[in-house]
Amino acid sequence: MAPLSELYGDWEGFLFLNHEPAESRLHQFKLVDTGQDPLLVGLYHDAAQDLGLYVYDPGEPPYPLYLDLPGYIALLEYTLLADCRAGAVA
Repeated sequence: MAPLSELYGDWEGFLFLNHEPAESRLHQFKLVDTGQDPLLVGLYHDAAQDLGLYVYDPGEPPYPLYLDLPGYIALLEYTLLADCRAGAVA
């Protein structure tokens, strides 16, 4: 997951948004997790104040994940615990 200090930075160069129209909401997209290349998880930081996270596959529109940030962190914790248990058993 991206540190909070980086979350609200400028991601346009990383997301390659040069082709997006200036009014595109994607310019307000901020990355939360870049760990599942090529899929990215992020949120919109704009006037809509949308708390939901989105999965972003560059070249496709962001798809709602139907989780907020606390829900995503809980999902990651659950996944890590499950992986640890599976590793301990194997």
